[in-house]
Amino acid sequence: MKTPTPDDLQYMLEHENETKVPGLIACSVVCVFAASLAVVLRFVARYASKIKLRWSDWLILIALVSLR
Repeated sequence: MKTPTPDDLQYMLEHENETKVPGLIACSVVCVFAASLAVVLRFVARYASKIKLRWSDWLILIALVSLR
């Protein structure tokens, strides 16, 4: 890894308050919401088509709960 030049250090100091955290949080929330919606729709589809829940359905639900 190279040592930062004075120009690099100046740039870092000028942008020290810039952060990507809000974007990362928004991305995480959208992904968790999409995963939750997919699992809910899977259970609704199973119920609507009168198919019994299998072990894979329960494992998906456990995985979703452990995601949070």
